[in-house]
Amino acid sequence: MLFFKSYPGHAIRAYGPYGICLDNGPARKAGISNRIQAGGHILGDPFEISTLRREDYAIVASGSAAEDVVQANDKASSATPRGHQYPMAFMVVASGLRDYGLDKEKDEQIAYTHVDVAGSAEALCGGGLSLPEVTGNPVPAFAATFLL
Repeated sequence: MLFFKSYPGHAIRAYGPYGICLDNGPARKAGISNRIQAGGHILGDPFEISTLRREDYAIVASGSAAEDVVQANDKASSATPRGHQYPMAFMVVASGLRDYGLDKEKDEQIAYTHVDVAGSAEALCGGGLSLPEVTGNPVPAFAATFLL
């Protein structure tokens, strides 16, 4: 299962003009990000691998009974520690995927890889994310990973 979400400031500060993959436990065990990174290198669409940590979940933890999960804070993503990782934590909590991790039986686990392509979009479109130009990233990496 793949979701796309972009928080460009931190992703670009962390890795520059490259896509980023983050796996949950089942996806990491299946080597999904490693496969995407290897596939991207084959077709010239490099990816970096980042890691989800406890503090990413702490950023999205509910602060009151009025909310289940926090989607964003009041800082720019480039000024937020682990700013490109916590969106994955949000997606895991908000979607309920947290209940289908490595602590479950194998047939109850759901692999989830969070893909951030902000860096490659920013660097390759020539004018920034606010312009209408787009790139084909991560199509080459995904083609090499899942089709070749």
